[in-house]
Amino acid sequence: MRADRLRLLDAVEQVELISRFSQRGREAFFSDVLIQSAVLHRLAFLGEACRGLSSALREAHPEIPWPQIIAFRNVVIHQYFGIDLELVWAIVTEHIAALGERLRSIVDSLPGELAAQIPKEEPVWVIVLMPESAEDGDWRRLTNENFLRGYSENDSVYDAV
Repeated sequence: MRADRLRLLDAVEQVELISRFSQRGREAFFSDVLIQSAVLHRLAFLGEACRGLSSALREAHPEIPWPQIIAFRNVVIHQYFGIDLELVWAIVTEHIAALGERLRSIVDSLPGELAAQIPKEEPVWVIVLMPESAEDGDWRRLTNENFLRGYSENDSVYDAV
C-alpha cells in the first residue's frame, strides 16, 4: 500500500499535468479531443490518488473536497459518455491551481524522509543490494546520499555479502 505522502505527491503531479495540458486555453480544450482526453485522464488519476489516501489524512484536511474529487474520478471512469466539458473546464480553471497549492501544503506538513523520522539514538539497519559491477565507493556514496542523510560515516557499517 502506498503511503499517504506518495499518494499526495501523485495527486500534485496530476494537478501539474492538468495545468500544463490546459495552458493553451479554452478554445484549444474544446476543439482538441487529445487535450480533453489528457485532462480527463489526469483528473481520473487525481481522483484515484485521493481515493487511496487514508481516512485519517482526509479527515484531518476537510478543506480539500475529497468526496467530490473521488466522485468525479468515478464519473470519468464509468460515465465517460456523459461528461460535461463545460464542468471539466470550470474545474480546471477555477479549482485546480488552488487545489495544487493546498495539496503541496499538506505534503510539506508531513514528516519527510524515513531517516528524519528515526531518533538518532536508535540503531538503524539498512540493507542495500547493489550489482556486482558497482564500485565500493559508488554504493557507499549512494547509501549515504539516499538513506543515511543526517547520519555520519561513523554511523555506517559496510559489509560485502
